[in-house]
This record gives sequence, C-alpha cells and structure tokens, in this order.
Amino acid sequence: MPISLEWVAEETFKDLLASYQQLLCAYIANPDDALHQRAAELGRSMFERDLGPDVLLAIHHEALRNCPQVGSEDAVKRSGDLLFDALFAFTSAFRDLARERQKDVERLERYAKALESFNQDMVHLNRELQAQKAELTRSKDELQRLANQKSDLLSTVSHEIRTPLTSLLGYGEFLEEGLYGEMDPQQIEVLHRMVQGGRDLLELINNLLDMSKLEANRIELHCEPVRLSILISNALEKVAPLAQRKGVALSMDPLPENFPLVEVDAMRIIQVLVNLVGNAVKFTEPGGSVVVGARQIDDKVQVYVKDTGIGISEDEQKRLFERFTQAENIKRYGGTGLGLAISRELIALHGGTIWVESMPQQGATFTFTLPLWQEAS
Repeated sequence: MPISLEWVAEETFKDLLASYQQLLCAYIANPDDALHQRAAELGRSMFERDLGPDVLLAIHHEALRNCPQVGSEDAVKRSGDLLFDALFAFTSAFRDLARERQKDVERLERYAKALESFNQDMVHLNRELQAQKAELTRSKDELQRLANQKSDLLSTVSHEIRTPLTSLLGYGEFLEEGLYGEMDPQQIEVLHRMVQGGRDLLELINNLLDMSKLEANRIELHCEPVRLSILISNALEKVAPLAQRKGVALSMDPLPENFPLVEVDAMRIIQVLVNLVGNAVKFTEPGGSVVVGARQIDDKVQVYVKDTGIGISEDEQKRLFERFTQAENIKRYGGTGLGLAISRELIALHGGTIWVESMPQQGATFTFTLPLWQEAS
C-alpha cells in the first residue's frame, strides 16, 4: 500500500479498496452508465463516513495498479471518468454541507442577537423590579406605621370611651334593680333600652379593640390544659340572662367524665362560645332552643352550637365570617358583624377551623375545632 493514511483504519481502507477496485476494473473493461451511479454512491458513502477526497485518491491510485486492463490510453481515460464521478459526489456533498453550515452560522448569529436583546431586556426588567420592590417595601413600612398608629389611636379612644361607659352601665343597672327608688313601667322600659344600647356600644368597642389587636398580631395566647365542660358552662352562664329574657331554652349536651382535656387560652375560647351562643339566642324566636356540645374526632375536639333559629342561606354562608358582614335575614336583629370574624381569627390562632351548616328557617349549627392536650407537651 504505497499511500499511508494513519488516521484511516486499515480494515476500512481495505474494504473501500476492494469495492472501488472491482468497480474500476469493471468500468475499464465495459463502460456501463450504471457504473457511473455506483461510483457516485461510493463517493457519497465515503463522505458520510467522514473520509476525505485524499482517501479516495489513494484508493484510486492503488486500484489502478491492481487492474490488469490498465495500459491503453483509453483505459486511463475511462478510469479518470469514474474517478470524476466519485469526486463530484464528494464535491456536491461538501458544498451542500457548507451551505447548511452557513445557514447554521447565520441562524446562530440571529439567535445570538436575539439572546443579547433578551438579556438587555431582562437587565432592564430586573432594574424595574428592584425599583418596584423598593417602592413596595416603603409602602409596606408606611402602611404598617399607619396601621400601628390606627391601632394605638383606636385603643386610646376606646379606652377613654369604655371607662365612662362602664360607669354609666353600672349606674343604669343599679337603677334597674331599684337601688335608687321605684320607677314606673314606662321609665323602666326607657332605662332598659338605654342600658341595652350601652351594652351594645361596649360590645362594639371591645370587638373593635380585638380586631385591631388581631390585625397588628398583638394577641398572645396563654394556653393550658382545661376541661371543656367548664368553658361551656361558663359561657352558658354569661348568656343565660339573655336567653331567659327572650324565652329561649339553653342547654349543654353532657360530656363523659373521661372526655379529654383541651389545650387552649380559656378566656379566648369562652369569648368565642359567648359570641356563638349569644348569636344563636339572638336569632332564635321565643320558644326555641340552643344546645352546646362537643365530640372527639381523632386528635381534635369539635365543639358545636346548634339552634332552632331563622337559619342562613347557602350563598350568605360563604361570606358570613368576613368583617362587618351580616346575612340579609339577620340584619334586623342588629349587631356589628365583627363577632364571627373575630371568632374565626381566634380559632385559627389555636390551629383550628370554624364553619356553619344551616338552611333558611331550619336553624344553624356552628362548629369549631380545638387541639387536644398532649401530656408530653
């Protein structure tokens, strides 16, 4: 093998030499047009195997030496024609490859320009986002400052109102009890309305204070293990006078002696119970009933307040726990629309949830969950 191409495997070279030599000798002996096509196919196959024209020239040179028909000028011309067909296939393939690569280069240049533009846009967008973030931070700080000011102002004003209001309610209750002398029925009715209005105003002030503390995250729970029956009894005792005046039966479903303890802030849960039971009494007509009970579900306790009142439609239930929201059929009973919203927030602080099940004119059942006391904790 006079021409040595170190980067071409010897087996590959021998295989190609055998194919080309057979083709060349056949063409010199009988120049058939079909052999032209086979030569072109051989050239393309070498291109696809990533072999260059130098390998084809080396194979052609070696094949000429081994073809016995070579000797005449006509035979040499025919061998040149066949080599041209193979080289032409090479040239066409390389030219097509060059065009494709040129297209790839142009396409990559377009991509590069597009990416550069995109990168500039991203830099610009990032600057805008940073500026907006800084502005939002300033706005958040300002809103927090205003919220704190509002909370402080509300707390101060409410305190200044609540102190004299408590005194007025105290004297009003003394008058109702007849400590300052007897009054006629008309005077007692007017006094009763005044005292009730004062109680409603005091409830509004307390609710506003609680909502302000919840918004500012200023309510801290002091949780401890406690018997749920004690909390329910305490709440029922507070609402009993209202239920008695209205003629609504108030009761508690008995809990078993071994009912598990709950780990809660007792005063806050009593507040929730008083609100739910008070609402139930308010929206239940005379002769109706309100029942409070509880049941254990897995690692939580469900507390329920069930009444036989006017009920709530399904659409109104969806927004019942929002602030300053009341169902249309209960607006005539008055109220601030804050009690349920505050109850939901207080239950959420205990890691629980609250919901209502009701239908118009078929009563309502409010249920909330509380965590069980775990002795290990």
